[in-house]
Amino acid sequence: DMEMKFSLPFTMDENKMWVKIPNIPMLAGQIPDELIGKTVELDLKKLVEDSGQEMPSVKDLKAMQNLSNDMFKAFLGKFDEKTYFSTVEKKDAGLPENVDAKQIVKFNVTNENLEQFFTTFVKDALPAMADVLGKEEYSKLFKLEKDQVEKMKQEMKTDDSELKKGIEEMKKSLKINELSVTTAINKDQYPAYQVVVANLDTTGDDGVKSKIAARVTTELSKINEKVEFKPVPSDVLTMEQLQQMFGGY
Repeated sequence: DMEMKFSLPFTMDENKMWVKIPNIPMLAGQIPDELIGKTVELDLKKLVEDSGQEMPSVKDLKAMQNLSNDMFKAFLGKFDEKTYFSTVEKKDAGLPENVDAKQIVKFNVTNENLEQFFTTFVKDALPAMADVLGKEEYSKLFKLEKDQVEKMKQEMKTDDSELKKGIEEMKKSLKINELSVTTAINKDQYPAYQVVVANLDTTGDDGVKSKIAARVTTELSKINEKVEFKPVPSDVLTMEQLQQMFGGY
């Protein structure tokens, strides 16, 4: 058995991102001890310029944020509410007290609804997400033409018999103990807090059994507010300094 747990706090505005380096016991010896707890400052503008691209405008950054939100809604919107969704009270959700949660919804996939889930995912959810990407305000971000989006949707189509065969094979090799996404939606309709839980038993073609257990928590706060982040100067490293420190490892 192997367990790994760490948090990755970060703050960003339209020009910079600050990421705090976590302590990951599994990577002991690979990350210099003097780096743990330090904050890496990423100059987004410089990174973009070095790649030969243009720096996204504030409008583009806002559009990308909206795209993520609309993709999330398009995906979930194709699944039957009674089959997959349940409302969770804040006191039962285990959220931190500071989380702005107007509504908490749990999306749950079980062994019983697995076949329906994948059928809906392939036939309905993926095309719906492609439709979102095809909206003018989003296709401009990725320089996508309408025919490219349509081609994408055509490539998503799957023969019913092949889909069913794939699902049957998956059902034989996969047992779901828990597969869920719990999302706290704030007053502005943004997902402010999300917990993804996967607890699965799998059986390989050779009969070898294995277990997958993962829990990923994402928390967003002060969305679209002015960023006022002032780390201690001695704790901040630039990308250049970080690269120099790793040069000896």
